Amino acid sequence: MPTQASPYTVSADPALLDLQRIHRWLSEESYWAEGRLLATVRASIEHSLAFGAYCDGAQVGLARVVTDRATFGWLCDVFVDQARRGRGVGKLLVEAVVARPVVRSLPLMVLATRDAHGLYEGHGDFHGIEKPYSWMVRRRSPPSADTLRATNGRSRRSSENGLAALSRSSSTMSGGRSGARPTASDYFLPLPLLPCWFCSSSSSWPPLTP
Repeated sequence: MPTQASPYTVSADPALLDLQRIHRWLSEESYWAEGRLLATVRASIEHSLAFGAYCDGAQVGLARVVTDRATFGWLCDVFVDQARRGRGVGKLLVEAVVARPVVRSLPLMVLATRDAHGLYEGHGDFHGIEKPYSWMVRRRSPPSADTLRATNGRSRRSSENGLAALSRSSSTMSGGRSGARPTASDYFLPLPLLPCWFCSSSSSWPPLTP
C-alpha cells in the first residue's frame, strides 16, 4: 500500500507486470538492453524474481533478481520511467528488493551499473568488489526469437523431468526419512558467470579470490 509520504508501491506479483511497457523501457530507453526482443524480455521475467513499482495502477519501475534462491543473486534491469525519476522510485525499488526474505538471505549478490553507484551503496548495502580481476565474463550474441522459444521449451521439459527425479530421490537424499523433503545442501543448480562490478556479501562468504 502507498504511504502518506509516497504514492508508490512495490510488488513482486508477476501478474501486475506490464510486459509491453517493460519491453519498451529496456529495448528503447536503457543503455544495457537496447534492441532486446520481446520474447527475451518475457523469458527473462519468467525465469527470475521480478519487482514492479506502481502508482495509481500503472507500472513506473522495474527490477529483476536472477537467483538460485539459496547462494547467489544478480540484481539487474533496474529501470524507472523517465517521467518518475527524481521522486525516490529507484530508492524504493532497491530497498524493497533487498528486504525481500529470499533475497535478504542470499550470501552473495552482484550488480553492474554505469552511473548509479550511490543508489546501490546507500539503499542496498552494495560495495565495490575488492578483487575484480578474480571475476570473468562470457558474452554471446542474443538468440533469435525462434531459437529462444525452442530453447525455453526444452528447458521447461528438462526442469519438469529434473523436479520429478528430485521428488523420487528425496527420501534417499534425506537419509531415508519418510516424507522428508531435500534441503538446499542436497543438490545445487549453478548459474552462469555474469558481468558484475559491484557486490554485497555476508561475512560468511569466502573471499572473492581465484
